[in-house]
Amino acid sequence: MLDAQDQGDSEGIALATALISLRTRDRRALLEVDTTEKFTVSDNLYIALEAIKDKWDCLMSSRPSPFENNSSSFSCDIFSVQAYSWNDGDQAYNFKWRDIEVHWYKYFGRAMWVSRSVLPEEAVSLSAECIRVLEDGVITGAFLAGE
Repeated sequence: MLDAQDQGDSEGIALATALISLRTRDRRALLEVDTTEKFTVSDNLYIALEAIKDKWDCLMSSRPSPFENNSSSFSCDIFSVQAYSWNDGDQAYNFKWRDIEVHWYKYFGRAMWVSRSVLPEEAVSLSAECIRVLEDGVITGAFLAGE
């Protein structure tokens, strides 16, 4: 039978073991946490993206919009946009222009975040460049349905 001293020591050891186990588990959880910094999509950036989406809807109506929840995508030298992915893995982004990556949940406008802060003048350039690509592609026939 354990005396009071031994019983106290046993409880202390059990408590220390539990704390070590808890701290180890917490450290493992910290290592698995997504440390990507996420920024709120500003009104300027949202309006710029919405203008690109609207231009897509106007010029590319024969193709599924990658701004919708339909697994379509579009990529060119200037920008890339892809619909929400239902695959189990993480999706790198939904919209990418230069070093700016925008993410949304299921469809454009929902639970959006961006990889870095975007200046208002960058949002203007983003919109202008992407819309120009869409317009030029339609004019030259580069974006024919089915391509």
